[in-house]
Amino acid sequence: MEWYVFALICALLSGLSTVVKKKVLIDEHTIDFSVTFTVLMFIISLPLLFLIDIHFTTRFLLLTYIASLFGTVAFFFISKAMRHAPISIVSPLTNINPILLMVASFFILGERITFVQVFGIVIFVFGMYMLESRKHDKFLAPIKRIKKERALTFILISGIFYAVSSMLDKVILTFTQPLKYLIVVQFFVALNFIILTIYKYKNPIHMIKKDISGPLLLASILTLAQRLAQFQAVSLTYVSLVIPIKRTGALVSTLIGGELFHEKDLARKLVATIIIIFAAYLIIAGG
Repeated sequence: MEWYVFALICALLSGLSTVVKKKVLIDEHTIDFSVTFTVLMFIISLPLLFLIDIHFTTRFLLLTYIASLFGTVAFFFISKAMRHAPISIVSPLTNINPILLMVASFFILGERITFVQVFGIVIFVFGMYMLESRKHDKFLAPIKRIKKERALTFILISGIFYAVSSMLDKVILTFTQPLKYLIVVQFFVALNFIILTIYKYKNPIHMIKKDISGPLLLASILTLAQRLAQFQAVSLTYVSLVIPIKRTGALVSTLIGGELFHEKDLARKLVATIIIIFAAYLIIAGG
């Protein structure tokens, strides 16, 4: 099977899992959702242990746990954003992650920023402006709305931690199997959320609610399948080709989620999403 088929499957599954997560988060607190989802993700990934080398070095475990800490914070805040804002706003804005990763790579890894990437940032800002615009708005109204958007703050925090986590991913995946890393990092993320709930609520068991385990089991299966499809695509071609296609999952979640949750101005938001995805492509491919 060609790499782009796996990439398209990855995008579709990413969009569908986002819709299921949003449905759960309408009625549940972020921490309840996070601990249940991450524990389920680890449990359903356990059969993959038969496909990997189970020898773990100290270096691998230490770096993976550090990456999991950044991943835990990133996941928590993107979940908060999804809970407090329309999916047709949150899904497109998660494409800010390539910008934050680019900036982090520039300052931490010394990578250069190209003209194409700068142009991509300009297009991204325009897409954000369009996403927040309304009929009969004055010119500055969308900008003021963006500044007040609580979800954007959560997305930015998530994106910053995601950027650092992604750089650690690159380092770790140079000397280990992707499947091994996937399983172990999911175990550590679940452990981090369990520790957080013990600290906050003393008893984490009651946080894993039966009434949300069904939908989240579906979301967990979709997410695991999405990651496996992404790994398969990356194994066949360049990451810079796979990720832009994966980002089109935002179109799936914006369209299906927007219709399902009866969100307003969906046509305009879809156009803005396409513009933002194109900007993310320029930033990723232009490096």
